[in-house]
Amino acid sequence: MLNTFSRKLNISNEQYKEILNDVSSYPLPIVITIKERFEYIYELFCMIYADHEIDEPEMHLIRKYAIGIGFDEIMADKLIKTSIKIFGGKVSFDEYTLLIKLLSS
Repeated sequence: MLNTFSRKLNISNEQYKEILNDVSSYPLPIVITIKERFEYIYELFCMIYADHEIDEPEMHLIRKYAIGIGFDEIMADKLIKTSIKIFGGKVSFDEYTLLIKLLSS
């Protein structure tokens, strides 16, 4: 799965090895506001959907990430399910946050 991400994100073999050797140097960001959380999830979905597909390991990673930045498990699952529907097409960040807020309430 990490190899897939490194290709999607154009990470060189050198950078990939550096990340694997020192994972603690790449912690999850501290996000306080709900807008920041949505923005981080949106950016992650943009990267993952760069190849217009999402597989099970990527789904698992997104869920862990969503929970890691402060969403509870139920909200993380709703957010991911809704985001997958949205990312089947192209939406701006403002449209994305509006849709997530509407669909998750």
